Amino acid sequence: MYLNDNIQNTLRELGKISDKEVVKKQGDIYVAVNVLTNESRILQNDNSLIESLRGNQAVIEKRILKG
Repeated sequence: MYLNDNIQNTLRELGKISDKEVVKKQGDIYVAVNVLTNESRILQNDNSLIESLRGNQAVIEKRILKG
């Protein structure tokens, strides 16, 4: 499952992935995949960062508007 665009853009801004990479979750690990060469690498030290970004995104998406 690929992560959503907001998380991907944040990871690019932080320099964790390049402009040519996307991140997907495979089992319990996150993998950066180069879309041009199909080369992949494991994001070993960034699990807690990605989980916190995913948690923040879930809170934003689940917000209920009253009106």
